[in-house]
Amino acid sequence: VVAFALTLSQIPMAPATAPFATAPPATATATAQDIPWEPYSAQRLSELHRMGKPVFVDFTADWCITCLVNRQVTLSQPQVIAAFAANDVTYLKADWTRRDRTITTALESFGRSGVPLYVLYPSDPSAEPTLLPQLLSAPQVIQALEAL
Repeated sequence: VVAFALTLSQIPMAPATAPFATAPPATATATAQDIPWEPYSAQRLSELHRMGKPVFVDFTADWCITCLVNRQVTLSQPQVIAAFAANDVTYLKADWTRRDRTITTALESFGRSGVPLYVLYPSDPSAEPTLLPQLLSAPQVIQALEAL
């Protein structure tokens, strides 16, 4: 069980008049953008897979509180960023903020109907991808990356 200690000022909130936030707040200090990422597409995933590259797909949305917490608490940690680089893992961001149909189809292929979803594809194209839990911890992500 992972416990999070956040104050209300650390949790991004949308204005009461807008049902969904469209961007992280300007006060956020570190986000998953610290990890070099590419936009998700099934074509890009397939291309990387054929090249034998390990791939991490972050199915996320700007309005997803769990996704934002995972970015700030885990994915932005220097040791996690270093593990992505050390293991030469390509980070694909599948932004479902506007409920893109292509990303919906990819989510459904894993039996999911929403975000977050974190999928780690090994470099061996014949191996099954690993689904990480919805609440991430730095040691858990690093262990998964190093197990590739």
